Amino acid sequence: AIGDWTEALKKAPDRDDVLALRATALRKTNQPAAARADADRAIAINPKNVDALLERGTLRQMNGDTGGAIEDWNAVKALAPDSPAAHTADSNLARAAAAAPK
Repeated sequence: AIGDWTEALKKAPDRDDVLALRATALRKTNQPAAARADADRAIAINPKNVDALLERGTLRQMNGDTGGAIEDWNAVKALAPDSPAAHTADSNLARAAAAAPK
């Protein structure tokens, strides 16, 4: 999949949706730095891309930036409250809250 999305980006480098998809694939193949670069670029192109925000939140959480992750997940919920991305953001927020020191 990463190769296909890379080819698509050669033809249309500003496709924020493809960048978000590739970011997820990169994260799942243990390439977090490349995934973060794609997520950041997707958000720079389209700040309302909820899939890229969701992915960046996950990457931030993985990197120990819980505050940044929460910001991204809350942005997803605000932009698309009834979307599948918002439901995932809710789950992520609940896990982050449960893991927070008390």
